[in-house]
Amino acid sequence: MDGIVYRRAMSLSENTVIWIAALALMAFSVCVILDRHFIGHTSPLFWDMPVYLRATDLLAAGENPYVSDLLHRAGVPDYLYFISPPAVMMLFAAIGNSPLHPLFAPTLTILHFLAMVGTPLLLGRLLFGQSPARIALAAGAFFTLFASAGLSAFSAMNNGSALYFLILMAAITGLTVKHWAAFHVFTTIASIFKPYYVFFWILPVLAHGFNGRQAFIGAGLSTLAALTYILPLWLTPDIFWAWMGNVATTLDIDDVGGNIFGAATSWDLASEWRWLPHAAQGAYTCFLAGLLLLGRLRGRKLWAALLVGAVFMNPRPLGYDVATAAIPFAFLTATLLPRTLGSGWWLPLSTVGLAGLMMVLSYEDRIIPAAVLFPLMAAGVLAVLVLRAGKRSGGPGRRRSPEVAAMPGWHCEGAAITENAETATRRSPSHAL
Repeated sequence: MDGIVYRRAMSLSENTVIWIAALALMAFSVCVILDRHFIGHTSPLFWDMPVYLRATDLLAAGENPYVSDLLHRAGVPDYLYFISPPAVMMLFAAIGNSPLHPLFAPTLTILHFLAMVGTPLLLGRLLFGQSPARIALAAGAFFTLFASAGLSAFSAMNNGSALYFLILMAAITGLTVKHWAAFHVFTTIASIFKPYYVFFWILPVLAHGFNGRQAFIGAGLSTLAALTYILPLWLTPDIFWAWMGNVATTLDIDDVGGNIFGAATSWDLASEWRWLPHAAQGAYTCFLAGLLLLGRLRGRKLWAALLVGAVFMNPRPLGYDVATAAIPFAFLTATLLPRTLGSGWWLPLSTVGLAGLMMVLSYEDRIIPAAVLFPLMAAGVLAVLVLRAGKRSGGPGRRRSPEVAAMPGWHCEGAAITENAETATRRSPSHAL
C-alpha cells in the first residue's frame, strides 16, 4: 500500500513480539558496546571528541590544528587528524577565543546524546508507528542495522550525528506540513561542516512530487556552502592546502568510508586508473538518483527512499552516516515482505532478520565487504520498490497521494495517517504495518 502506514490497535501477542524483538536488539547493542570498549579488544570511546577539543585548544593558543604533530602531541591518537574545513576551523577559533570555550565540550556531549535518542525517536514515529513498542524497535534497528552503524555513531561522538539530528528534526516538518525553511537553514549549516549533506536537498525537491522552486533554493544554498570551501583557496591558501593534506592523509590510511568509492579504491585497476573509484561512485549515485526521479513511490515509501538515497549518495559514508538510513531501510524492506503474519509479526521479524543477515555477511569483510554489500542492498531494495510501484500503477503519476487528510475513512493524526474505527473494521488486518 504505497507508503501508507496502516495502523490499528495491536493485540497483546503482537505487542509482545515487537517488544521481544526490540529488547533483543537492544541487549545485543549493549553486548557490542561492552565488547568494543570494556571487555574485548578495547578501542577508545568517543574518539572524535578529543580531535575537536584539542583543535579548539590549539586555536585558542594561536596554533594550527592542521599540523598533525601538534594535534598528536596534544593527546589525539596518531591515526586521527583534524579534517574539518577551514570555515569550521574559523568557527572553532572564535569559540576558543571567547567565553564560550569552557562550554564547548559539554555542549557537544549534550548534542551527541540528544542525537542518539532523538534520531530513532523521530524516524521511528514517522515510519514505524507511535506506540512505545514500535519506537523501541526502531531504536534497535538504528543501533544494529548495517553492522551496528548506530553503535559506531554512538562510540565516535562525531559532530555528524548532531547535524543529522537537526536536519531530520527540520525535515519532519517539511515532510508532514511542507514547511522547509528550518530544513534549509540546518542543511546549509551541515553542508558547511561536511559537503555530503547537500544530497539531503533531494527531500524538499522530491518529497511531494518534483518541486522546481525547492530545487532552485537547494541549488542556491549548495552554491553558498561550496563557496565556504573554495574561498579559503584564495584568502588563506596555506590553511586550505594544510586541510587538503590532512584529507589526503586520511584517505591514504584507508579511511575511505563504506560505499562503492571505498570498495573501488581496493581494486587492482584503481592503482593504475585513479579515476576509477570516482567513476564507479558517480555511476552508482546516478543510478540512485534515477530511481528516485522516476517518481513512482509515494508517501512514506518515498520519504524513506529519499533518506536512504541521500545517505548512500555520499561517497564516503561512515557509521554515523549509515545509521541514519537504518530505520528507513528497515521500513522499506518490511514493505516488500508478505503480510500473512500480520502487523505485529513481520515488521519485527524482518528487522531482526536484517540485522542478523547484515552482521553475518559483512563480518570482518570475510564474505562480502560492507562497502559493497550495504550500497548494493540499498540500491536493490529501492530498485525493486520502484519496479513494483510501476507495475501496479501502470507508470508514474497515476497513484493518488496518501497525504490527503480528507480521504474517506482516513484522518490525520500528527505526522501519521491513520484509519478511523469504522473503516478499520472493514479492512483486513494484513494491511497494517
